[in-house]
Amino acid sequence: MAPIKRNIGIIGDGPTDRIIFTKIVECILTEEDLSKELIDCNIIELQRQKIFDSIQEYVNAEKKNLSPNPQHLVNSVTGVLLSGFDELINQVELCNCDIIILTTDSEQVLKMPDDYFNYGIKLFHILSEAAIKFYGGVLARSYPQDNIPLVLPIITFPSTEILIAAARGLKIADYYGKKPLELKQMIYNVPDDRTVSDEDLKSKALDHITLKGIENIFKNIPESRHFIQTLSGYKVSCCL
Repeated sequence: MAPIKRNIGIIGDGPTDRIIFTKIVECILTEEDLSKELIDCNIIELQRQKIFDSIQEYVNAEKKNLSPNPQHLVNSVTGVLLSGFDELINQVELCNCDIIILTTDSEQVLKMPDDYFNYGIKLFHILSEAAIKFYGGVLARSYPQDNIPLVLPIITFPSTEILIAAARGLKIADYYGKKPLELKQMIYNVPDDRTVSDEDLKSKALDHITLKGIENIFKNIPESRHFIQTLSGYKVSCCL
């Protein structure tokens, strides 16, 4: 049986984040089957699309008690998704079994995992609303539902390094309460904010994104659970 080919667009902050999420997606969908016998993931990095600045503007306004309007963020993210859709549709033929991964770092420090439910989940709800408006925007362009990819949002707190800490089976409590740069230094042993080498990225991050690593992420990082569970269910539906 020929493998099922799925187009997966990834919107992320930078190359390292996109590489990490590519590995997570491929690991879940192929179950580490490098032969791609069942599912062949056609990963497309949407490098021109980012939501980081919009998220930071909203988060910083909240920190200053300025009561930012969430609809402004919803509309901004919806616009990025529509632009990402335009990029994808110009490269491949899309269907509703394809995916747009929508991710960014919040850079918001949490003291413990469950703080996500107090301080972070509202951002997930905003991105989910943007996804629903995106679907409506694509329908308004006369595309049928069969041509609209699934949008799968995830915001990391404070950065993707928290996922790697969990994947590596490290004592996760030691990695909460840390700023993004501190986490990066702890994970990659870099002295400052310099770019992580390909070798370090592979040995200290990507090699740990396995089925066991994904299980550790799901168990320890609340913001990952909807993302991982949805992808896992998607994998099953692809093979039916």
